[in-house]
Amino acid sequence: MILKRVAEKINQVLEGICMVFLVMLFVLLLSQVLARFAKIPTMSWTDETIQFFLAWFVFLGTAVLVHKAEHISVGLLPDRLTGIMQKLLQVFILIIILVVAGFLIYGGSNLVHQMAGKKSPVLDLPQSFWYLSIPTSGVLIAFFSLAKLVENLKLIKRGDTKAYGE
Repeated sequence: MILKRVAEKINQVLEGICMVFLVMLFVLLLSQVLARFAKIPTMSWTDETIQFFLAWFVFLGTAVLVHKAEHISVGLLPDRLTGIMQKLLQVFILIIILVVAGFLIYGGSNLVHQMAGKKSPVLDLPQSFWYLSIPTSGVLIAFFSLAKLVENLKLIKRGDTKAYGE
């Protein structure tokens, strides 16, 4: 129960961050389009800033979608199963998501280390800041999936009919 509440609070914060990043993306992209339309020289830092916000928005947004169970899925099998079989399938799916999160953490960490010494050309920031979004989202996805997995296993043990996180 505590894990579920912590996951909800983290998700609320992530949704706020994603909203800020989306607004920043919109404002920066709009300024670029208007500047090009008006034939005004564009600011060089906006391209890298847009890339930064987009990377973080996509990967944090993915974690939010996993928490809400709104990620891409095929409903053919889950819709046909009922009761304990549906719950067991949900547990299996969560285990697969945990494995994918492990790949994000491992691969993303390798990318962060590879880019550690490189700087972005305009902003002069470490390029690892961009790639840090990958293992960060992996950790969040793993946490959300683990929270759902624990909750589902408790429900299965109790014999409840609805799996958590559907």
